[in-house]
Amino acid sequence: EACRRLALVPLPASGSVLIAGVAARHGYDRFRLVGPVRRWPADGDSDPSPPTDAERLTHPVEIVPLLEREGAFSDAEQAERIRAEVAESVANLALARLGAAVHAQVESEPDTESPLETVTSGILAADAAASFERIVTDGHPFHPSGKIRRGMTPAEGLAYAPEFTDRIDLHFVAIDRKYALETRATGADRLTDRLLAAFDGLEG
Repeated sequence: EACRRLALVPLPASGSVLIAGVAARHGYDRFRLVGPVRRWPADGDSDPSPPTDAERLTHPVEIVPLLEREGAFSDAEQAERIRAEVAESVANLALARLGAAVHAQVESEPDTESPLETVTSGILAADAAASFERIVTDGHPFHPSGKIRRGMTPAEGLAYAPEFTDRIDLHFVAIDRKYALETRATGADRLTDRLLAAFDGLEG
């Protein structure tokens, strides 16, 4: 479909403009982009080898050095951290959408008309709420790094992320109270008491 609106992001330091189609405008002036993002060079581009036409960006991390040139980061270390987070988020999103393709193959029962019942009955999970958690693949799509899982390897993501596993076995370790500090809201139950009530066999 033809896009009637464009988002233009000027990049004065590099003498260029980022251009992307706008699919929708959401609350708080958040825009959902569609199609490729292109970098259009303007006259006087300081890039030593500027493209002769609109250059298509093939990966979101390509925006990071452009923003760094604009002074968007406090230092090179922060720019590198953002670059790593964006790259990780893109990779995790790609894996999550593969998982979504698997979930999409779940078919409705002949006597079931509600798609909600299809999710809860067709996607394995510890409970109904977790079934819906498993089909949320895009994380926070308006956040530049909405799918990061810092400290987790891709293998760990496949093993523990809700898109790929239906349950995670928890292991508990008892810690002497003198080595632990627990705080809670006034009148609230202690976390220890809540765990003992939720999981059989812990108290003993």
